[in-house]
Amino acid sequence: MKAVTRAGDWIRGLTGWRGLVFAFAAGAISATGFAPLEFFPALLLGYAVLVLLLDGAYAMPKPVRRAFGLGWAFYFGQFLIGWHWIVYPFLIYPDVNLWQVPFASLLPAGVALFGALACAMAMVFWQAGPGRIFVFAVMMALSEWLRGHLFTGFPWNLSAYGWGASPALLQSASLMGAYGLSFLTILLGGSCAELAFRRWRVPAALLLLFAVLWGYGVYRLAFTTVRDVPGVRVRMVQPDIPQAEKYVRRLLLRNWQRLLALSAQAPAGNQKLPTHIIWPEAATGFPVARSPGALEQIALLTARGQSLITGSDRVVRDDSAITAYNSLYLFPAGGGSPLTYDKFHLVPFGEYVPFASILNRIGINQLTVGSGFSAGDHPHVLNAGIAPPVTPLICYEVIFPHAVVDPGGPRPGWLINVRRFLVRTLGGSAAAFSHRPNARDRGRIADRPRGQYRHQRDDRSVGARTGATGFGYEWRGGCRTAAGARAAALCTAWRSCFSDIFIFCRLRRFWLQALRSAKLILCVAP
Repeated sequence: MKAVTRAGDWIRGLTGWRGLVFAFAAGAISATGFAPLEFFPALLLGYAVLVLLLDGAYAMPKPVRRAFGLGWAFYFGQFLIGWHWIVYPFLIYPDVNLWQVPFASLLPAGVALFGALACAMAMVFWQAGPGRIFVFAVMMALSEWLRGHLFTGFPWNLSAYGWGASPALLQSASLMGAYGLSFLTILLGGSCAELAFRRWRVPAALLLLFAVLWGYGVYRLAFTTVRDVPGVRVRMVQPDIPQAEKYVRRLLLRNWQRLLALSAQAPAGNQKLPTHIIWPEAATGFPVARSPGALEQIALLTARGQSLITGSDRVVRDDSAITAYNSLYLFPAGGGSPLTYDKFHLVPFGEYVPFASILNRIGINQLTVGSGFSAGDHPHVLNAGIAPPVTPLICYEVIFPHAVVDPGGPRPGWLINVRRFLVRTLGGSAAAFSHRPNARDRGRIADRPRGQYRHQRDDRSVGARTGATGFGYEWRGGCRTAAGARAAALCTAWRSCFSDIFIFCRLRRFWLQALRSAKLILCVAP
């Protein structure tokens, strides 16, 4: 206990640039609490360190200004590490876009202002004693809510997602939502700073509360019956096409034929034909609705009584402009007009450029096609035939806790999240792992089963379902092997049984990511 007290005194005594550097380092380390490492003690410890730094600022002149700087440094470090995948689109064509990589730091630097303002506001109400922990948690949770809503929102790596290693604890999001769980998580982390003053009652009480929430989650997971919808079988198709080859004109036909061939394969053994076939986000590589030949081939596919769900660009032309959308089409079984959904939360830099009027002047454009995508209106509920009505979500739309269903519309029977990631080209993406707790959380908050499709080439991304109902599903793709399937099944079983106990086994992902990053550097280097 004396060592903890001495460490707390040392942290509170840091001033000037030393305090800023230490805050940045604490924020960077706290990012390991999120996917892919999911080492949640680092996140809790990070918040405790930030409270101690704010204690030091409170005892110094101009505490509000000092708190602002410390908060910005902490969250800049957390976002810079936790959102490092933002640079991946710049690396698809490094000879053209590599010089733009430093500008990707503008996003975490700008969003860190929410945390900086929260720390400054907390300092206004700061006081000695445990009461400051509640003030800290309220302000930090409010800043997370604001960054999830203002300027189109960017709620990536909310504090609640730091519990991705514990499926049982994540179940509490069904009671209070992601932002409520974030508040309690920040409160628990901040309360650890009390140990530096040899005060243990507040952290002990919060640990007891989280033990109760964990028990609730264990009960919910153990006694929620999963029942398949009769007669519904889903096939998820993975064409395993590198991102750099997706829009190459001479390869479009090859890519298209691969999708069709995988979709038309006969079921294995005595299994029945799939009733629904799912392709990834932007699977076609061209606007499918503007290609009569592609529509004819889809009609032949759906004539067998199967529905096709696919992502594809949608282009609308009029006399004044051309408007593009990142869309999802649902082609009903037996033919008929497809149902369409347009993505309404677009990815910064990947699908649109924040502050485009300024950044375009220095040569920074979006990294998709044309002048970027336009946003859709809101979540939709689509008729999925014999399956329950479905609400589709495209890529990172699933991270928005408040916008996965339309509050004014009918309630969907299930959610589906189609995605694409640059793992084939870039050797690995933490964004892929980061989506997992986000998507699981959406299924719990909406109280609906959630089907996932990740455009990835590793077996961990075959798909998932959660909730009280589900569907039989199968996988079709060119990269899966028998050995890979056995390894994936063993890995899944291990995580399901022991993920709440053997948390540190998650560190295996760090070494996989490090090896993939080293491979990427060797490929990019001249």
